[in-house]
Amino acid sequence: MRVADAEYVLVTSYASRDEPDEQLHQIVQLAENTIGFWVNDLSKVADLETAPVVSLRASDKRGRPDLGEPVWEGRAQVLTDGERFDEVRRLVEQKYSLGSGLDELMSRAKGLLGRTPTEAVVVITILS
Repeated sequence: MRVADAEYVLVTSYASRDEPDEQLHQIVQLAENTIGFWVNDLSKVADLETAPVVSLRASDKRGRPDLGEPVWEGRAQVLTDGERFDEVRRLVEQKYSLGSGLDELMSRAKGLLGRTPTEAVVVITILS
C-alpha cells in the first residue's frame, strides 16, 4: 500500500522536545510522492512551520495505526492561501464531502463567536 491509498493517516510531528505529536488526518494525493490535507484551524499544524519533518502511517478512523503498513517519512509545508491551497481544499472537498463540510461549518461557527480561525492546508513530500 502507498500512503496516498490510505483514507486515514497518522501524522507525527517532532516540534516539541517532550513528546511527538500525533494527529489523524484524511489525505488526498497531489502527485506521485506528494499528499495533502486541510485543517480548519492553523494552530493545529503551526509547529510544522518550524519543524517540518513528519512520519506518516496508515490508520483506521479512530487513529489506531495499521501495524502491517510501513512508516513513511516526509517534509511538510503549511499553506494558508494560493493556488496549491485551493487545489488541496478542492480535492479534500471532493473526496471527503461530508467530513470537510462539517469542519467548514465548525470553522464558520467559531468565526461567528468572535474567534477567527485561519484554515490551512499541509502539503507533504514523501521522502521514504
